[in-house]
Amino acid sequence: MRLDRLQRAAQQALAAVGPPTPRPPRYSLIRYVRYFRDVDGRDVDFVVIERRKPILMVEAKLTSGPVSPALRYLKERFPACDAYQVHLRGERESVTAEQIHLWTAARFLATLV
Repeated sequence: MRLDRLQRAAQQALAAVGPPTPRPPRYSLIRYVRYFRDVDGRDVDFVVIERRKPILMVEAKLTSGPVSPALRYLKERFPACDAYQVHLRGERESVTAEQIHLWTAARFLATLV
């Protein structure tokens, strides 16, 4: 008798709340940091992925120099993705025609805080 009352009370409580909300897919709001390398040997040091799509690509270099061919290739494949080539030494900062940002490490790291 007491068990019946508890079951009815639990059913009424569940009915008042409504059906459970569906869970979002596992990857929906999670961001991953990955390393990219393809079969041709092109690699990019950091690729941030959200909802299974790249949103940020970062190539790290010791000194400023020409844009990495691998970063340029990936930017062509994913034009909506932000691309940065970050260097530790040197003061050169610019943006290429492909919208690849060449920044110092200090400036790039300051944007992450």
